[in-house]
Amino acid sequence: MDASDATCEEETRHILSVEGQHAKDEDGKKDCSSLPAASFNYVNSIVGSGIIGMAFALNQAGILLGLILIIGLGMVKYIEVTLHNIYPLSREAVFTFWILENAYVPMCTCCLSLYSKMYIRFKFALPITKLLQVTDYSLIILIRSSLISGTNSYQGVMKAAFGKVGYSVLSLLQFIYPFIAMISYNVIVGDTVTKVLTYYAGLESGSVWVRRELVITIMTLCLSLPLSLCDGMAKFARVSFISLVVTAFVLFAIIIRLFTLGPFVPQSNDAWVLAKPGITQAVAIASFAYMCHHSTFLLYGSLKQPTEARWARLTHVSVFTSALIEIFFALFGYATFTGFVQGDLLENYCRGDHLMNAARIMFCVTILLTSPIECFVARDLIMSTLSGPDGSCEESTSKTNFLSKIIVTFSLVTATCLISFSTDCLSIVLEFNGVFAAIPLAYILPALCYIRLEPSSWKTWHKLPAIMMAFFGILMSFSGLVMIFVNWGMNSSCSHGAEMSYCPLWVNNTQTKF
Repeated sequence: MDASDATCEEETRHILSVEGQHAKDEDGKKDCSSLPAASFNYVNSIVGSGIIGMAFALNQAGILLGLILIIGLGMVKYIEVTLHNIYPLSREAVFTFWILENAYVPMCTCCLSLYSKMYIRFKFALPITKLLQVTDYSLIILIRSSLISGTNSYQGVMKAAFGKVGYSVLSLLQFIYPFIAMISYNVIVGDTVTKVLTYYAGLESGSVWVRRELVITIMTLCLSLPLSLCDGMAKFARVSFISLVVTAFVLFAIIIRLFTLGPFVPQSNDAWVLAKPGITQAVAIASFAYMCHHSTFLLYGSLKQPTEARWARLTHVSVFTSALIEIFFALFGYATFTGFVQGDLLENYCRGDHLMNAARIMFCVTILLTSPIECFVARDLIMSTLSGPDGSCEESTSKTNFLSKIIVTFSLVTATCLISFSTDCLSIVLEFNGVFAAIPLAYILPALCYIRLEPSSWKTWHKLPAIMMAFFGILMSFSGLVMIFVNWGMNSSCSHGAEMSYCPLWVNNTQTKF
């Protein structure tokens, strides 16, 4: 769940020292982001390729169940990112702030502090029934596991519960998420740009000049790679702002086509069914779309004057804005195509649609501007791992580490580029990332840590919710994995660039030009 804590302990110490360094640096402007600039990076880190698959998630789960899922996950992420990722906070402060923010029990701060100390010293615990009143149980047991183990990070909890193996597993999952996200960005570029080039250049779809492999390679070399070589988030604020403006344009185009293209798209028989059996795929895609914790430490470290109040304000605005964007893309996209919606929403629009062709190109720009943020996270994790347990993130300015960053960045970008050649099905990539990274991080690992660390027997009643949550996460991951292979064989969610059946009717009945 708290995916941002997957950075190394050295990076954590570096981030916690940012505020002290600002006190020494009177200017405080070098490599630091203002609140608005940091918010651009924050929203950009959340709003990635997942938004283009939200309409498909809505189709998989059903209109009512899908909306509940999308809004519910947005609220959960809003709460957990706001509360659990505020640094620097002691264990007592984290626990106190969380309870006071949710206001579910009338306790004063001093009582909470006393409770935390008693918990650490005597393993005294409040009844779990009181804790169940909050929105996200996973957050609760992460905090309680932190108190039990005497740690204050996700990695610390995993290491206390499962040793080096747990630490390594968490680090691997933290790497998998941004890595697969970068692959999904390349898949989108290959799908959309090739369709636009085929139409305007008058080339055959099999022409070597519009092969998706060539398009992905050129776009990666021209945009993704140079931006990924940047050193940190603070220098990326302007790029993130441009990316968000482009996202707004794409959303505007989708809304227009709801009214101009929607009437020509036949509604599927189950268009407005309230609930469907595809909840597993919907959970995986939505979990992927909302996953932002893996970059939270980097965002916090880039913030000018990083304080609890500023971070909370930044998170409130950024996560709320991102959730609205996700919901709008899901609603307007699904309302246009209903049961015919593809895993990549832009695949539903016609080749001769000038407005949506512009949106395709603009969205590719957004994707290519978002990809470096994921690369930063994966690169920093690799660099931290290579530095070893006694390494220091502060040495990253040395010539050796600068060269290492270039090599690691080039390797990451090259690997994701090559892997993206293997499929043009975006929904499979999104589901894969949700199943293998987002769901384990959000549900399985926090529950297993609590079950392992809490001193009482696993048969006790207050461990039942954690056991159920771990079972839920494992079930979702296993069933999601099965569905991925089923869909891969059936190609049920991919058009593979084919023109949709309603496009000739729309072309013959409209004179829309852009």
